[in-house]
Amino acid sequence: MELFKNQTFSPIEFSKKVIFIIWLLVFSKCFILEYYIRLYELPIQSHFYIWGLSLLLVSTASYLFWNRSRKQGLIKEGSIKIRSIFNLLLFISFVLASLLNYYLYHLDSRLIFSLLLALFAFYLLNNGLFLNHLIQIISGFLTLIAIYPIYHSSTPSIYLYISILLMLIATPFIVELIYYRKITKRNQLHLNEGYKH
Repeated sequence: MELFKNQTFSPIEFSKKVIFIIWLLVFSKCFILEYYIRLYELPIQSHFYIWGLSLLLVSTASYLFWNRSRKQGLIKEGSIKIRSIFNLLLFISFVLASLLNYYLYHLDSRLIFSLLLALFAFYLLNNGLFLNHLIQIISGFLTLIAIYPIYHSSTPSIYLYISILLMLIATPFIVELIYYRKITKRNQLHLNEGYKH
């Protein structure tokens, strides 16, 4: 990718990309399992066994992976960016909406999931526009477009559609991660060889 032609490998950037992909895939897995539990009316406590355990494990893995990567690379100190403040506000809104849905279970799932997808779309668009990152911009618009059919879906099917949407979003990020590692490692090697000469 032309995007990485002048970049060298950064453990911090690599970790950010890996953690984001892991969260997408874990959420996709949780939604598809929730779909089958509801479709076949399986006697499984999904709040604990699917969502609770999955989010606990992925949070722990993300922390450990980030902590290890942080020790290998330098985190740039600087002023708080507008993008970061907006991301924090979106994250807080996402968590509050999720808790509201959990504790007030009678809320319409179509409405709450549409709201959560809208917040996620704004997160992708915010980062994509500020960082000039085409994949995030396209993913953000794809998520916004997907809100309409998801809102008009039946309750079991909504989980399937969200799972598929998250997989579709994760795929280009996985490809980008592979290219990022390959190209930036090669750039790093060329730079090190240049210093030797």
